[in-house]
Amino acid sequence: MASRGGDTRPVELSFARARIEDARAFRLQASLTSEHVPSPSARKAAASSAALAAIAAGDAACAAAVRQAWKGEHTEAHTLLATVTGGKDAANALKRIVAFKTRWQYLEQPVTEAVLNKALRQADTVIEFAETVMRGR
Repeated sequence: MASRGGDTRPVELSFARARIEDARAFRLQASLTSEHVPSPSARKAAASSAALAAIAAGDAACAAAVRQAWKGEHTEAHTLLATVTGGKDAANALKRIVAFKTRWQYLEQPVTEAVLNKALRQADTVIEFAETVMRGR
C-alpha cells in the first residue's frame, strides 16, 4: 500500500503485536472499571479506555495488514483501517467511538450505562477484527 502522505508511517509486525496487547489491556481496564466502580466518573473512564482500546486495535490491524500506522488525528484513523480487506465494519466502529473520545475525556459529556455498553461493543468489534487480521500473519 502506498503511504497516505503525512498521515501514516511505516511500521513492522512487532508494532502490531505491541498494539494488540495495548488494546487488550485498555479493554480489560474498561471492563474492570465498569464492573467494579459504579459511578458516572468511572463510566467516563471506562468509555475512554474502550476508545483507546479501539485505537490501539486499529493500529494493530493496519500494521499487520499493510505495515502502516496512522499518525494523524485519531478522528481520521478509520480511513486507513477501511483500506484493510474486510475492515469496513471495524473502521465504522472506530470512527463512531473516536468521535466521542474527546467529549468523554475532557468535556462534561455524561456517559450512561447504555453509551458505555455501546462503546465496549465498538471496541470489541475493532479488537476482534485486529485479532483476525493478525492470525493471518
